[in-house]
Amino acid sequence: EIQFTGTDSGVGTTNGPSFMLDDIDFDPAVTNEAPTFDNGDSTTITVNEDSSGNDITSVLAVTDSDGGDTLTCSSETSTGGGSGGSTGGFTDSQSAGTSVTPSGLTYTPGSDISGTTAETFDVQVSDGTDTDTITVNVDVQDAPEVSSIDRASPTSQDTNANSVTYDVTFSESVSDVDTSDFTTTVTSGSPSPSISSVGDAGDADGSSYTVDVSVANSGDGTFRLDLSDDDTIDNANNVPLGGDGTSSAGDGSYISGESYTIDNTVPTLSGASKVDDTTIRATITDGVDVDES
Repeated sequence: EIQFTGTDSGVGTTNGPSFMLDDIDFDPAVTNEAPTFDNGDSTTITVNEDSSGNDITSVLAVTDSDGGDTLTCSSETSTGGGSGGSTGGFTDSQSAGTSVTPSGLTYTPGSDISGTTAETFDVQVSDGTDTDTITVNVDVQDAPEVSSIDRASPTSQDTNANSVTYDVTFSESVSDVDTSDFTTTVTSGSPSPSISSVGDAGDADGSSYTVDVSVANSGDGTFRLDLSDDDTIDNANNVPLGGDGTSSAGDGSYISGESYTIDNTVPTLSGASKVDDTTIRATITDGVDVDES
């Protein structure tokens, strides 16, 4: 309420006093409008295991009706070891307005972690006077892994078969598994295995595959089947084997499978000697002595 007071000038008044008001200034208090995140106190982002550089600007939109303000966003290092930027935090400044988003902000989860709300971090916005804070929950989608590579046919390690079959088992259902994902590694001798086919093992959840390896006309020796990750194998959420990337934590390669030993050498008799009147000892080329009565 504004009250005016004065004295009667006595000039030309018929209905009461008149007033002369000179140099009256009105200086109402200016109230700062605080910036607020459009998504409220918390929001959630979903990223792949071992991914990097995930754009998070869309969930950090801020509204501030004070158009002349400069908004500054900053983050804290996440609880799970992830990074809100290349150094574990970020700072970005933008002019105030409606649904203003910081520019170029990315998020990288911690190595080899996964799960719902696997990480959280806070982002604060300030206009120089007031602040607002939002908690960002990070859901990290689990990556499939190779569980085992085992001999399937034959199950014994030593063989002279022309082909062998491996069972490859993954931690969950995966797709896009083919011959290009596998290699053979010779660990001794001179076998010459070659991958001939890959097929679904027929399990209910699609997590097992068979790999046929030809060893026809092969030399003797030992080899194993390996899987080389090139990020083409993925699960139903399109998360690649081992996580994003083919090196470090994202490498889903597997080199710990079972081996086959190929023995195509036919034993030959290299000598014989009489042990007694009823027994002859024969020696074959692999150094084994056989007593025959």
